[in-house]
Amino acid sequence: MIFLIVCLALVFSLITFELNNHHWGAVRASAGVTLLSCFDLYLIHYFYPIDYEYFLSIIFGASFIGMCSIKRFRYIDIAWASFIYALLFLNFLPILKGMGGAMGLTAFISVTIVHLMKQIYKNIANILR
Repeated sequence: MIFLIVCLALVFSLITFELNNHHWGAVRASAGVTLLSCFDLYLIHYFYPIDYEYFLSIIFGASFIGMCSIKRFRYIDIAWASFIYALLFLNFLPILKGMGGAMGLTAFISVTIVHLMKQIYKNIANILR
């Protein structure tokens, strides 16, 4: 189950990131990915009983990660943020249940962690030169 959540977060954040940076814009890319995955998951749910809302919430939150600009993040950064998002989703979402913006907050924290790690790495690399 953990592997599935990580894969869903990775795939859908990268799809959103790709669409976002190919003239769709951040909001349209996120909404489009979420809407299409909603139809797909509903179709799967029709034939096979899955927790439709749970998987859709993973995809919805992962699409927030893909809203990042290519000027600041590369594909590998989005992949790391997706991985961190999946881990945070598994651990913190039950705690934040019922709180508005929990998925957006989780996505923001994961992107911020990746951004801070990049800055720390750059600073250490500059010091060691």
